[in-house]
Amino acid sequence: MISALAYKPDFAEACERMSAFWRKRPLDRPAIWVTAPRREPIPGPEAPRVTKDPIRQWTDQEYRLAQGDAQMRGTFYGAEAVPTFQTQLGPGSLAIHLGSPPTFMPDTVWYNACMDDLTTGRDLAYDPREEWWVWTCEFTRRAVQAGEGKYVVAFPDFIENLDTLASLRGAIELLTELVDAPQAIHRYQRQILELYFRYFDEAAALMDIPTYGSVFVTFPVWGPGRICKLQCDMSAMISPDMFREFVLPYLVDQCRRVDHPFYHLDGPDAICHVPALLEIEELHGIQWTPGAGAYPVHSEEWWPMFRQIQDAGKSLFLLGVPADQVPRILDQFDPNLTLISTGCPTQDEAETLIAAL
Repeated sequence: MISALAYKPDFAEACERMSAFWRKRPLDRPAIWVTAPRREPIPGPEAPRVTKDPIRQWTDQEYRLAQGDAQMRGTFYGAEAVPTFQTQLGPGSLAIHLGSPPTFMPDTVWYNACMDDLTTGRDLAYDPREEWWVWTCEFTRRAVQAGEGKYVVAFPDFIENLDTLASLRGAIELLTELVDAPQAIHRYQRQILELYFRYFDEAAALMDIPTYGSVFVTFPVWGPGRICKLQCDMSAMISPDMFREFVLPYLVDQCRRVDHPFYHLDGPDAICHVPALLEIEELHGIQWTPGAGAYPVHSEEWWPMFRQIQDAGKSLFLLGVPADQVPRILDQFDPNLTLISTGCPTQDEAETLIAAL
């Protein structure tokens, strides 16, 4: 690891503390990702005017490089926060590379179904000439070059498992075929698993992970080696038995093929799968997202689940906790098994919070 980044002078210290966190070693203080507007932005070119064109917003590489650089120069990255550049094409871009036509929206990318029947459908295959994969590789190379010594380039949010299959087939159709065509589901799950790592490995090869470590897309978590966020948001619509049959085996395999895996648990309807997730020996921990309309991430409503996770020896990832709630959470849960991200209105307040820990 390098000792400093231009946009984070204490990068080496943050890496050391996060490396201890992944090894589940005692920390001198809790690991926390804190950002705030920088007291004095780092000089550099002004950010380009914000575009209202979603296609340009997602696909104009010059625009995204300039926007990202300006945003990082204006941000204070405190404690374990790391300046990170995103090269993703939305949450679930593996579906694009496997044939799903994208619809670019201002805040996300929708992936349109492109398969009519899983029982007679085509095999999924890697295509090195697919236009958006060529775009992703080119953009990653450019970002790595532009960010040398300044920031870390994040893994794209490819997404795997039933979520990718739902993008390709359609969620309602997939739910029906989980009952009517289970062998076809397993066939495509095996293909998606292998294809995920074909793309993941190639993306990793474009990054200087031995020097910078890695961050996974918009999830503010740094790790040495290859970090990986796993998920299956479709699990909110299936039973624990179906989760164990159609999801769990592929998650286990995925965990064994990366250095630092954590699971993105999304919404109250997915909580029933926590016991199965905690059985995965290689899974480091669980990141909790309550979802729209639910109690906030720090609410006591979720504390029994948090204790269940930590009692199993797994880490708890709580992203987007209000700054004034951070000490309260850390008083209740094992700080060596807790990673929190938060934001503060000013750099002074961020530094005060870090000092208080």
